[in-house]
Amino acid sequence: VPESSRLNYGTDSRGGGPFKYPLVSVRNVYIFPGIPALMERALDGLTHLFRSERTRFHSRTIYVAADEILIAPTLDQANATFQGRVSLGSYPDWSNNYYRVKLTLDSESEQDLEEAHCFLMEKLSPDVVVPLVTDCVSTAATEVYGLAESGSALGQKVAAALGTIEMALDRYSLAQLCVGFNGGKDCTALLHLTHAALERRYPERQEKLQVLYIRITSPFPEMETFIQATVQRYGIQLCTVEGSIQEALATLKEQQ
Repeated sequence: VPESSRLNYGTDSRGGGPFKYPLVSVRNVYIFPGIPALMERALDGLTHLFRSERTRFHSRTIYVAADEILIAPTLDQANATFQGRVSLGSYPDWSNNYYRVKLTLDSESEQDLEEAHCFLMEKLSPDVVVPLVTDCVSTAATEVYGLAESGSALGQKVAAALGTIEMALDRYSLAQLCVGFNGGKDCTALLHLTHAALERRYPERQEKLQVLYIRITSPFPEMETFIQATVQRYGIQLCTVEGSIQEALATLKEQQ
């Protein structure tokens, strides 16, 4: 290890303590961990090393529902037009259900960034640009009720479901209500609708919505991960019970 190297111990945002491993640097070269999750944690804990008050970056993101090879000519044209002013990144994602390529635009000039963004939006077909919403929870009340009032076929079904949820909210307190949730798409939709109704009726509430998870003997790890992520995303109180539905409901009743 060169004598000029430094060992940089960052602060772990999860626990507040120092990292167990250092980030080695030699002058302006930093050696980050190869594992993406550890790299993100190291970068978050050492932001003071890379932050500059004199430099400010502006960023925009475009999601495209088309293979990268099909939009490559447009990307080449954009890169040639804004080279040196805007950095263009293209990241294929074959496993995503909503888009195939994530495009990132970064620049120190907000004007150059907006020009590059407009350039791509004009050149790319409107059919392939996806208006991806990365945070659907905070806007749930506005979006869900907007859909319910749209008059569309789907909106009418959403309005009917909201009517049932609001009827339950009229009859019972939040402490008396519990939503069944096992990580499936149907109960996820129900949870989202219930969250939207609660946000509209009680926007300043502190009490958490209770959710019942009846855990099977050997659940898929991916499902367990999704359930825990959902708990954090919606800020709900999860009650995990094993057994049949009847046994789970009896256990839940005893706990109340």
